[in-house]
Amino acid sequence: MKKVLLIDDDIDDRDMFRAALKLLDAEIEYIEAVDGHEALEMLSELGFVAPDIIFVDLNMPRVTGLEFVIRVKALAKYHKVPTYIYTTSASPRERVNCISAGASGYIVKKMTTKDLAAELAPLLSKIAVAQH
Repeated sequence: MKKVLLIDDDIDDRDMFRAALKLLDAEIEYIEAVDGHEALEMLSELGFVAPDIIFVDLNMPRVTGLEFVIRVKALAKYHKVPTYIYTTSASPRERVNCISAGASGYIVKKMTTKDLAAELAPLLSKIAVAQH
């Protein structure tokens, strides 16, 4: 079973992401955090099993998506986990900054659940499932 972590402060975006995963009809363990700070606390908990892939919103309070990427890539346990920025911003400059900081990719949020599922499907199909 693939373990997916979404970090996003917007409940509607979290709901849409969860619905898109359900459309894919894959066996996925979905976990979420409301911001980068909460996610970093979760990842540092003793016994927490690393997700197979992380999606993080760019613009959040406390710890932004970019700050999260920089900090999580510095952690030995998580530096190889694919980490994608998931944002409403289509700025080429932000995309370059995030990829340069270690993000695996940059996804602009979609208007429909179906479009989001179509973008997530190839990303999820190419990740290896860690032994949980």
